[in-house]
Amino acid sequence: YFGQHKPWRSMDEIASNNSTVFLERNIVSATGVYGGVDYTNGVYYSWNKGAFTSSDNLWAGASVYSLHKQTGGAENRTQGLGYNARLAYAPFVSPTAWAHVGVNFSNDNSDVNSTVTSTASPYAGFGPSYTYGGRSGAKLTLASYGSGNAKALGNPHQDAIGGELAGAWGPVYGQAEYTMLGIHQEGLAETNINAYSITGAYAITGETRTYDKKNATYNALRPSHAYGAFEVAARFDHAQNNFTNGNVGCSAAVPTGTTLSNVTKCDVSMVTAGINYYPNPAVRFVLDYTHGHANLGNAGKDSPDSIGLRAQLVF
Repeated sequence: YFGQHKPWRSMDEIASNNSTVFLERNIVSATGVYGGVDYTNGVYYSWNKGAFTSSDNLWAGASVYSLHKQTGGAENRTQGLGYNARLAYAPFVSPTAWAHVGVNFSNDNSDVNSTVTSTASPYAGFGPSYTYGGRSGAKLTLASYGSGNAKALGNPHQDAIGGELAGAWGPVYGQAEYTMLGIHQEGLAETNINAYSITGAYAITGETRTYDKKNATYNALRPSHAYGAFEVAARFDHAQNNFTNGNVGCSAAVPTGTTLSNVTKCDVSMVTAGINYYPNPAVRFVLDYTHGHANLGNAGKDSPDSIGLRAQLVF
């Protein structure tokens, strides 16, 4: 592919908007630790074929892309480059059962006057109120290096390595993903972000979430009954700044009378429960409830709730 596409990151990131289990992708995708950087401009290659058995699938992909969106849309002349690779293997794939394991790696090198930021759902306004941005998710910055530092210290960069495990057996679907992201800049302390997500889903009407061999991810349910298909699902997301070298860039709108120096923890988590209804393969209704929790240590905690509803037509 040449032009705009997604780097080959998490399984949830690569899945189509038409197939995701919930309204929002998980915390190890661009919705979370990659700070909203989903589609990028570059060169992307993927390959897949059966490798060892009559029903397996081996997938490999690599990409090189511009960090144009890394600064949130600011129009700088140059904003750096990133590269990425992903390897996945499904030992067996059938219409009613499959298994998947994968790994992915990304390296983003920001250019002068740009910013490398790791942002994880779910908060951007810590306190009585919070910001929930629909499909973009609500945010709290777990770690970042500012653009002003690049002029004096050189360009920041970040490395991320992730693992994927997923599978379906009849109406049961399970998925787990983990990403460790490190942010680096010469002259400043390195910081690390750990994030993971666990998903479970069950098709009440008996359908199976099939496997997408071309992209090494999952597909949506296809109703096998005249009245459609129903699916219930739950997910737990968690991400944290490990504070391995002190508080590097964890920020939030802390309560009155406190400062960022009071931030002795920097972690967020979400529990999401949802129900999906598929009247036919082209229409879907999604209802999600999410309970979030932000823990900033001495600076306080926050636990917002949200309800989301989506009606979808695919054509």
